[in-house]
Amino acid sequence: MKISKKEPVRLHYADEEICDIYAEALESGAIPLIKKYRKGELKALRFGFDDYYSLLFEDSSYPLPSFYEWDDMKSFIENISDDDLDILQKKCLDWWIKKKDYFGKKMCDLIRS
Repeated sequence: MKISKKEPVRLHYADEEICDIYAEALESGAIPLIKKYRKGELKALRFGFDDYYSLLFEDSSYPLPSFYEWDDMKSFIENISDDDLDILQKKCLDWWIKKKDYFGKKMCDLIRS
């Protein structure tokens, strides 16, 4: 992962530890490539989390590339230019820094209350 800018990530288990996979990729400077699931698709696969990524990221404004089909992910990897990849990497890392700051403040507020 340390020499990769892209890191495919799919849902293995529907628990809070899956966030570690995204965090490790982002902390190393890689861009997690998200396998998206359609409404109802995850319910059959896992514990009923139809909108798993919205739960994980709290909204759908994350800049991480997301794909419903593996072929679309493959096409993205094969066709993105180095310049566009550098721009996307910066956008993802900037988002990640802000997200960590947000969660840190949220945790402090929770502890203080």
